[in-house]
Amino acid sequence: MTDPWGDLQELWHRDAPDAPKLVRQVRRLERTRLWSRLLRLGVVALGLSGLAAAVAHSVTLVEAGAALVIATTIVAYFGWVTRDEARHYEMLSRDSTSYLRSRQVQLKSELRTITFTWVIIGVELSFFVPWLIDGIPLHFGSFWSPAVVFAWWIPLLGMALLLAITVRAAIRRRRELDQVNGLLVKEDLVP
Repeated sequence: MTDPWGDLQELWHRDAPDAPKLVRQVRRLERTRLWSRLLRLGVVALGLSGLAAAVAHSVTLVEAGAALVIATTIVAYFGWVTRDEARHYEMLSRDSTSYLRSRQVQLKSELRTITFTWVIIGVELSFFVPWLIDGIPLHFGSFWSPAVVFAWWIPLLGMALLLAITVRAAIRRRRELDQVNGLLVKEDLVP
């Protein structure tokens, strides 16, 4: 397993850095930023499409209203996180910042994306759990009918898997952020 932070730290402390290796690291960071944006967009698309499918089978105005409130919350939160991400990225180009400062901003951005995913999962569950508990006996008769497995258990399993992946990623990002913050303090780069 490679340690990208260790590689960069080694380059950073050397007198004559290996330029091609540094360029690869910067490109890797840009790809990470792109994947972070794509993940946020994918989570929003899945969340909104799940709500739309649920509303198509909604039997009450209360359920439809709850879905509308949740969809609005998802879109508003997505807009806020996207603007915040752009603001932090723009800060890097305003003045000359060190790699450590750049990495710190990127790690915070990745942690915001993970938190964004957790919020969307929570909001989705706040709608789907009551909707499905009331709707399954009414529409499908059994919690284990093929339609329920497809409409309830598989998405629930997907949410649990996404939650597990993001918890693991958050632990890694938090650990690296602590290392970066420690080095910034050590190098006296903390504002």
